[in-house]
Amino acid sequence: MYVPCPAISTVTGDRLPLTAMIIVLGCVVTLYTMLGGIKAVIWTDALQFCIMVNGLLVTVAMVIVSVPGGLAEIWRAGHVAGKTSWIITLPTTADTGLVDRVMLFLREPITITGLIVSTTLARMTIYTGDQVMVQRIQTTTSVRASRQAFLVDLISIAFWTSRLVFVGFSMFAYFQHHSMPGDLLPDRMFPHFISQTFPAGLTGLVIAAILAASLSSTDSVINACSAVAVVDFYNRLIRGPVSGSPDAATTTGDSATTPDEESAEEQRRQIWVSRVASLAFGMAGTALAANVGRLGDLIEICNKVVNAFTGPLFGVFVLGMFFVRVRATGVLVGGLVGTLTTIYIAFFTPLSFLWPSVFGLAITLLIGCASCALGGPPASGQNRWTFWHVRRGF
Repeated sequence: MYVPCPAISTVTGDRLPLTAMIIVLGCVVTLYTMLGGIKAVIWTDALQFCIMVNGLLVTVAMVIVSVPGGLAEIWRAGHVAGKTSWIITLPTTADTGLVDRVMLFLREPITITGLIVSTTLARMTIYTGDQVMVQRIQTTTSVRASRQAFLVDLISIAFWTSRLVFVGFSMFAYFQHHSMPGDLLPDRMFPHFISQTFPAGLTGLVIAAILAASLSSTDSVINACSAVAVVDFYNRLIRGPVSGSPDAATTTGDSATTPDEESAEEQRRQIWVSRVASLAFGMAGTALAANVGRLGDLIEICNKVVNAFTGPLFGVFVLGMFFVRVRATGVLVGGLVGTLTTIYIAFFTPLSFLWPSVFGLAITLLIGCASCALGGPPASGQNRWTFWHVRRGF
């Protein structure tokens, strides 16, 4: 919710109040997600994707035109600055040991190696343990359709990410030839570039693309959180016995309630609970978005917060999917210790924000695997959802 609002504010010369924009955006996305559920999420995301692609293509074309020298200058500027090099020069001496060299490398803010490792780990976590992605896959009509959706998403992400990297290269080259305000925050560099180079009509399209990207993420998260609230909390802790069984008919006074009627009533109640949860999560997200700007550099803060969970979450998935003898207690302890480790590394050490998730994954796997040795043989049927057993079903 926060990301597009500074962009709009910068492009309009800070004439629109930031907090008011966040509240309006939060209300809009919460309202249509609450009323439409996953169907609204899917259809609006499809429309938003089309806007995003068009906006990105326009951006790519405009940055090429705006940089003196075009593509050749974009590559030259990045290459001269070392942006294309896999090897970085560390401030070492002849007495610097191997451990010190490794620590210096891990402290580098951004490296190609770190980007590839952290991004790969993040994407693997998204495709296996992220409720937002899992619920999208589960809306497909068959396993074949889910595979096709997965492939389309992979191709789309590769296209989108590569173009964004190119835009970043182009902006770097552009500011080698044009002055930039000294007090301009990194989060506002791209909107400033838009305001300086894009004509009015195209500026609106690109801002719409930024809004679409934000909304497509936010509505999915709100819907995913409400689904978790209904399935994992309401259904298990509040609802009680499952309706629809042969002995589920109840009698109240002179009237009888059939299983079908009770089931329909329960479905309406679950929809109501889901909408209340969507409203609550939307309001909470809006409140957080209105204050997130106080945390500092948005890119770094976002990566620190996200990386605090991606590594341990993927570790939990790997343990459950590939280790038959793993114990639930060991997985839970491993996930908690891994999360605490990533939080400590991300916020209390000088290491780059790209690496905490890797350490969290390693700690989670180590403790989880230790639980395999401490427990007895696996329970009957425990391996039916492991990778090896599931693969035999296809």
